[in-house]
Order: sequence, then C-alpha cells, then structure tokens
Amino acid sequence: MKKRNGESGQAMILTLLSMTLLLGFVGFAADVGVLLHLKRNLQTAADAAAIAGAAQLGYADLTTQAAGQAAAAQNGVTNGVNGVVVAINSPPNGGAFAGDPAYVEAIVTQPQQTIFANAFATLFQGTSLSTMTVTARAVATNVGAGCVYGLGTAGAG
Repeated sequence: MKKRNGESGQAMILTLLSMTLLLGFVGFAADVGVLLHLKRNLQTAADAAAIAGAAQLGYADLTTQAAGQAAAAQNGVTNGVNGVVVAINSPPNGGAFAGDPAYVEAIVTQPQQTIFANAFATLFQGTSLSTMTVTARAVATNVGAGCVYGLGTAGAG
C-alpha cells in the first residue's frame, strides 16, 4: 500500500475543530437552560405580583405597589436583591391595557451571569456577554366577577 506524505494529522485537526464546535453548542444549551429557568421563576413572581396588586385596586397606589412587591418576594424575587427590579404600574404603561385604571402591570427584571456565552463571545468577537437581563411581565385586573364556593353536597341532585 502506498503511503501519502503530508496528510498525516488531518483527523486530529478535524476532531479538534468538531469538538470545539460541539462544546460551544453544549455551552450555549447550558446558558439558555439557565436563562429559561430564571425566566420561568420571574414569570411566576410577576404573575403573583400583578394579581396581588390588582386585588388592591381601589385603594391607594402605595398599597398596590407594596402588595405586588410583597407577593413577588413570597415567590423568591425581592426588589433590590441581586439586581432584581420589581415595578408595579397601575395603570399599565404598555400593552393592550395601557392607561386602563382597571388593570395592574408587574414587570420583573434580573441580570443573570452567563457561563459559556461570555467565553465564546470574547474569543470570537472580542465582546462581552458576561450578563444578560431577563424580564417577565404580567397584567391583571380585579373586575367583580365574584367567586362561588361549594361547601357541601346538600341540594345537589
């Protein structure tokens, strides 16, 4: 069999390039997973804050603000801690219900450090992606639809 000169080591170079690309995708998936997990937690806090703020409609704006921030804190997102900002707007500043005093808007933002995105951005572009800001928004109202509680089965037929 004839040996070709100058072609030894091609497999190693292709393997290194492929592994770098593969590790980049794994790092990207890890960062996106962390950001999506944070987004879900912030959305839960924003939903609770908007509902709690809406429950206080008709009272002073400070009560709406305090109720919304307290509800967010009960969901593990406290205003001013770890860069978190919990903004309660009554009426909402944007969206379909902007300016409608029957609605309350909660916007929760938090910066999140990335693990791998910063390394690859610095390596290839010379820029920094060390932190990304995650935002969640919720709008709620308290229209008097009422609730019906069924406490027993008497009269059910």
